[in-house]
Amino acid sequence: MLAALPLSAALPLSAALPLSAALPLSAALAQTAPSAPVVGPIDPGPRARGEAPSGLAKRSRNQIGDADAITQRFEAFVDSAVAARGLVATPLEPGGSSLSPEVAGKLFWWEGKMGTVPTRDAPVAGIQLADLLQRATATSLQIATFAELPAIRDTSIAEARGRFTPEFYAEGKSTRREDATTALYQTGGDPRLKENENSAEFGLRSRIQSGAQVSMSQRFSDLESNIITYVPDHQSRSRTTFSVVQPLLRDSGLEYNNSFEELAELETEAAKLEFRRQVESHLLEVTRTYWTLFLARANLVQQERAVDSVSQISRRIEDRKGVDSLELQLNRARATEAERKAGLVRARNAVRNAEARLRALVNDPQMNAVGAAEIAPADRPDAKATPIDLTADVATAVKARPEVRSVMIGYRASLLREGMAANESLPQLDLVLEGSLSGGRDGVAYGPAFSNAWYGMPGYVAGLRLAVPLGSDERKARYDRRRLETWQQAMQARTTIETVILEMEVTANEYVAAWNDLMRRGEALRLATADNELLGNRYASGLSLSGGGGASDGILYLDQLLASQDRVANAELEVASAQATFQVASAARARARGTLLEENGLTIVREESDSGADRGLPRYRVVKTSAAVQ
Repeated sequence: MLAALPLSAALPLSAALPLSAALPLSAALAQTAPSAPVVGPIDPGPRARGEAPSGLAKRSRNQIGDADAITQRFEAFVDSAVAARGLVATPLEPGGSSLSPEVAGKLFWWEGKMGTVPTRDAPVAGIQLADLLQRATATSLQIATFAELPAIRDTSIAEARGRFTPEFYAEGKSTRREDATTALYQTGGDPRLKENENSAEFGLRSRIQSGAQVSMSQRFSDLESNIITYVPDHQSRSRTTFSVVQPLLRDSGLEYNNSFEELAELETEAAKLEFRRQVESHLLEVTRTYWTLFLARANLVQQERAVDSVSQISRRIEDRKGVDSLELQLNRARATEAERKAGLVRARNAVRNAEARLRALVNDPQMNAVGAAEIAPADRPDAKATPIDLTADVATAVKARPEVRSVMIGYRASLLREGMAANESLPQLDLVLEGSLSGGRDGVAYGPAFSNAWYGMPGYVAGLRLAVPLGSDERKARYDRRRLETWQQAMQARTTIETVILEMEVTANEYVAAWNDLMRRGEALRLATADNELLGNRYASGLSLSGGGGASDGILYLDQLLASQDRVANAELEVASAQATFQVASAARARARGTLLEENGLTIVREESDSGADRGLPRYRVVKTSAAVQ
């Protein structure tokens, strides 16, 4: 007997849930082919070569300078570990890589009738999945939220570069001093010591990439005093100063100071990859919901057809009432009709629920407007499967999956942070150099005072500044933490790659299993349809009423015909479910390979806002490219 199935029961669990929730890890491992063990140490950097650098060696030999070589060795190690895996995918059934036009066109009749049964007082509009995905990238609130992460991280690059931006500064002040004198001879008998001073200082200062603090300043001042030894009593002064404070150990070196910008770039790139991961996951959910709506509408039109079939039988029996039909036959046909009509209630509700979820995922104002048309899938399911090359798929996933690329970036960033922490744990030793020219003149005459400074010899200061902790300080603890984080990141990279390989194996097996299941379901539908046509022809010839052997045979033939219709309807629903499952499995396989965006002709671009309060701020969008990559 046909019953309207809830959507959660109509689709297999792997299609109804995200991949991470579709299969427990232990069960997924049990269903995948055994993999060859990977033997070999993880290379986290210096630990693979011996002890970490100590003492002053942290200045010249640390992970900053070795980051390229260490990262390359680690990537080569990962590639060899992946190549050593024994990967076996479930094969397609022999001769079963495509559906014949006869099967696809005749038996799967519901594909062309998605929009023929409305569920409310509104027109039904067909929409293709590609158009829906493009709308989602432009209007989805979730994707818009995800896009803010790389935009936020993008600003850290300018922040890192800003460390070396020159800075102009200026300061001016006026001071008046009037105190009781302690020695009348200093002020020529005046009981009050009086001084008026005006000063102004300005200049440029900047940090340069060697870590040095460089500044050049000009100071002008004039002082008027009643101290008798201050002759003349009103003088102007000029002082031009150039100073350099160059770290020699801690915070020194081009590699260390350039690491701030490189870290910002790595974090921004990781944020872009996270945005891509979130977009792919969201688009996969849109795809899953699209084919869930396909299944719901297929179920609805199948239910409508089943109701129409039993209604014809009821009318024929009623028309022949009193001739060769029985009241029992009519009651049985009407009971079946009522039961199937009840199933339509759930079928219509399933369509509404799937459509509501699809609207929520896309957030298109046109789709959510009052009086908007109902949504019906316009795409027809694929009638052909591609053979699986699991080794090639895994190689593509390791190179293209944002999770793998992000964790590799994280490993390099950990190396840089460890190298920076090694530098920062060194003692402070700074070289201090300062040169100055001073001049003076009578009265308020800054120009002559400045010119006068160039007639004398410059003054200078040269020295060293040292600070050494007398035990383990916070910098040493930070360095130890960074070393452990590098090791952890290497392990995280391995774990991520193993997870990606597992997902690739599971999705590849699910893809093949879904197709093989669709082929078998199609064959079952063909046989059920042939059986139903045979019984229908017998009924049309009148045998189902009299049965040729009395009323009991007529009731038996009627039960057989109704049961046959139920078998056909159930087989049709199973085929539609298998179609939706295969389409979702195909999209999940593309997601597992890391090529879902490219296969749908989408890419992520960076732009700068050119209007409003956000002018000049970075923005990331998903846009349509010229063509999809298959």
